[in-house]
Amino acid sequence: MQGDRPGLMQKPVSSALMLVVLAFATSCQHFQRARECRAIARLVNPTLDSIEAERRKAPNDAATYRRIGTFYDRLAYSLVAFKSQNRRVQEAIADYQRLAKEASHDAHLYADALQAKDETKLLAARASASRTMKHESGAVAHMDGVCRGK
Repeated sequence: MQGDRPGLMQKPVSSALMLVVLAFATSCQHFQRARECRAIARLVNPTLDSIEAERRKAPNDAATYRRIGTFYDRLAYSLVAFKSQNRRVQEAIADYQRLAKEASHDAHLYADALQAKDETKLLAARASASRTMKHESGAVAHMDGVCRGK
């Protein structure tokens, strides 16, 4: 009887094989995403450490904030160059890249306000930085969620 219907016996084997392939592909995507997330962390974290060290040296110096703005510009440029195979990772990178551009703008705005010693400009720069900090919370949570597979 089994010889009459060869496709019947092969179907359970091919279904099991398909499940293994699907599980392997999902696992590979997870490992690829994790590798990309580690690469992003290796790119972002040293820059953020440099920014923090720079800020501590001279927290109320216009030249300091211009350098900080340049650090953020370089980070944004580096993130644009980072190409992910995963759409969700690429979207999170794009969000973080926008954040870096905003932070660069804020740093330059603050540097100009410090140099001008203009209280109105300082208030505007602080307000802009406050909006950027809110975006930062969202961008970091977005990246964290993508990298953790949520």
